[in-house]
Amino acid sequence: MDNLKRVIIPAAKIVPAELQKLGKLPGIIYPINQKIAFDYLYEEYKEYCTSMDIICFEQAGKVQRRLNPYLSEQVRIKILPELGDLGQTIYFALGQIKESLIINFSDTIVMDNIAKIDGDAFFYQEDYMSDTWTYFDEQDGVITRIYDKKPAKTDKKKKLFVGVFQIEDPVYFKTSLEKAFQEVRPQMSTFYHALQIYSRQHPMKAISTENWFDIGHEDKYYNSKLEVRAREFNHISIDKNRGILRKTSDER
Repeated sequence: MDNLKRVIIPAAKIVPAELQKLGKLPGIIYPINQKIAFDYLYEEYKEYCTSMDIICFEQAGKVQRRLNPYLSEQVRIKILPELGDLGQTIYFALGQIKESLIINFSDTIVMDNIAKIDGDAFFYQEDYMSDTWTYFDEQDGVITRIYDKKPAKTDKKKKLFVGVFQIEDPVYFKTSLEKAFQEVRPQMSTFYHALQIYSRQHPMKAISTENWFDIGHEDKYYNSKLEVRAREFNHISIDKNRGILRKTSDER
């Protein structure tokens, strides 16, 4: 297949406390429907990429053991020298990459495949503002403002980043990250600041999706509070038609 991508999956941190009753695990190996998150990402991208780099720090040993059957020239684990914010994780992962790049957060599964889309792009969904998600305004592909997990100041819906991004010029995105590191904005992740800088040079397609799942947040939008009790609930199942996560139990 022509135009194969590189895939970066940042998985440096473990899931939030409310999800840790199944273990202090990074999202990439969190159990879903008798599989783990990476199983879904691998199936989605394996025919569309030359490599998948999983960037680890917390519980890196567990990730290595769990993903050992996958490890190959196509699937690689890279361990951060130290834990920073998301932008620093991506900067480490970029290295000398020059090919078209996909960044997929480790706790995010989108059933629509961004690799099938041409050009710089990312997925979004509209929702009421909360301090759970990162929202944005954009005009003609340029991100004009970012609301990074800020409390709601409006009762109107806004666009939120789902967690999957396609970057056609990773060299300039790395430059954008360097600019973001220099222009410190305490209320904004350097990754999203860099994305805003990048979009001024490379306008990005904002693509709406309803077909996505996030295992890194406890959010009522998905009709699941994800209060997973290790003894009572053995799996989290994906309801692909309704776009929710569902808890199931072997103790019926």
